[in-house]
Amino acid sequence: MTFCARALSEGLPAQAAPSLAMYGDQASLRASFMTDAMWFAWLLRPDVRQGASIGNQHAQREFVTWWLLHGAADYPGGWGVTPAVLAVAMEPVPLRPGFMLPRLLRGLYRLVSGAWRDGTGSGARIAARISGAYGSAQPAAHME
Repeated sequence: MTFCARALSEGLPAQAAPSLAMYGDQASLRASFMTDAMWFAWLLRPDVRQGASIGNQHAQREFVTWWLLHGAADYPGGWGVTPAVLAVAMEPVPLRPGFMLPRLLRGLYRLVSGAWRDGTGSGARIAARISGAYGSAQPAAHME
């Protein structure tokens, strides 16, 4: 079990607790919908934050999509969903001007369309399954 998974399933280890003090008053930084496990992952993953500050409320809302699509694989010991997280996931957000989608669906669309462009990662397998299911010219050999 990884350190992160263990920490999320057993609680924050005592030796890691002081390092969170550098973030100051976490109550003012943490969005109300963030679970403890989500907040822990948010603090640990600057790659997922993509340069956003710890307290960036908009980025925390976008993080919900990552949490729902990838969090269970990276943090199986602490992954969970609450009604507040689902409400953020279903908020309408623009895909392009004049076209709104729920935040989670937009994230899934971007994952799959990105896989079509670069042909890599788990998104490519998702895209291959979708294309096969809808009769695309993609060969079935690309599906798992």
